[in-house]
Amino acid sequence: MVWIWLENRSYDQVIGSSSMPHLNSLARRCGLATNSHAVTHPSLPNYLAAVSGSTGGVTSDCGPTSCPQRRTTLFDQVDAAHRSWKTYAQGMRTDCSTQSTSPYVPKHNPAVYFPGLRASCRTDDVPMGTTTAGPLRTALASGTMPSFALVVPGLCDDGHNCSDAQPDSWIATWLPRFLTSPQYLSGQMVVVITYDEGSGGSAGRRCATSGASDCRIATVVISPTTPPGTRDATSVSHYSLLRTTEDALAIRTHLGAAARVAGMGAAFRL
Repeated sequence: MVWIWLENRSYDQVIGSSSMPHLNSLARRCGLATNSHAVTHPSLPNYLAAVSGSTGGVTSDCGPTSCPQRRTTLFDQVDAAHRSWKTYAQGMRTDCSTQSTSPYVPKHNPAVYFPGLRASCRTDDVPMGTTTAGPLRTALASGTMPSFALVVPGLCDDGHNCSDAQPDSWIATWLPRFLTSPQYLSGQMVVVITYDEGSGGSAGRRCATSGASDCRIATVVISPTTPPGTRDATSVSHYSLLRTTEDALAIRTHLGAAARVAGMGAAFRL
């Protein structure tokens, strides 16, 4: 299971946008959750919620040393199941870095907020590299992608500091490498492209079940088993993505709010 997270756009800003032809092509050809929501605003609590089932009360983009988190995460679950995980963070200069080094920011890298993960974070939270060299390219080409991967583009390629054309170009450059990788071609990989939050809104807002436009986000599901053109209007959130990932990895204990929602596996034939 691969998550690719982009930044700070509402569903209506993305789906149908002429600035994002590649992402929209994937949305048409693959699977699209048409009623998908962030959990809250701003960015950080959404990442925390997606990997742990709770925001931990965080309502800001505080740094890892200011708001450390102490609860079980999806990363812990994967380790306990004797499976593998990786975060691939663009622009990060050292493994498991808690320091901003443009275009990398820790607030988009949830593993660094959990002190209990420090040992595994130092080996499994790594710089992304480029399409020509680096950990992500090597893993894709060699068929050694982990059971769970969080892929975090930098602040321009995720759309935060640049126009929508930039993340669309990133997708056009990187996605073919995922879709031609040995694991995808053998049916062992699911790729989900989603956004951390919608555009606008206020800090701490409860978005997971809200119909507000600033809470609704684009979530595209790409897998060899998803029927082309699948659309699902079920209300889902980052908690649903967590549940979907736990289910896909045969993890039977569901974290926090993920225990109270259904996964997306049935809708997208995962």
